[in-house]
Amino acid sequence: NGNTDFLDDFAAAAIADALKNPGKPSRQPADAPAAPAPDSLVDSLAAQLEIERSRNAELMEALAAERDRAARAEAEAKAQLAEANARVAELAGKLASLAERQQAIAATPWWRRGRMAMKLLGPGGE
Repeated sequence: NGNTDFLDDFAAAAIADALKNPGKPSRQPADAPAAPAPDSLVDSLAAQLEIERSRNAELMEALAAERDRAARAEAEAKAQLAEANARVAELAGKLASLAERQQAIAATPWWRRGRMAMKLLGPGGE
């Protein structure tokens, strides 16, 4: 899965010995492992630190890319919201105009409304 194991000198020697002599047990007793040499431990920790730094850099790049994507998505959503608000304002203006016309027609006496309807609709029923 992408992980790396670092082996100290003792483990590397044991694996190498087991591969050279299959079926024979290791010459060193299992209950008394040798302590790793200080230099190999430092080298191992330095290598692990470098791996972690590399992984940290990759994660920071991924985070920056995700932030950029989120910023673009937010800007797009804000643009869509502004467009929708402009459309709502336009429709509200049309609705107000229709309401004014309706009030003007309602305030007109009924006989004039009939004549207005006849003019708008034209002759019919024949």
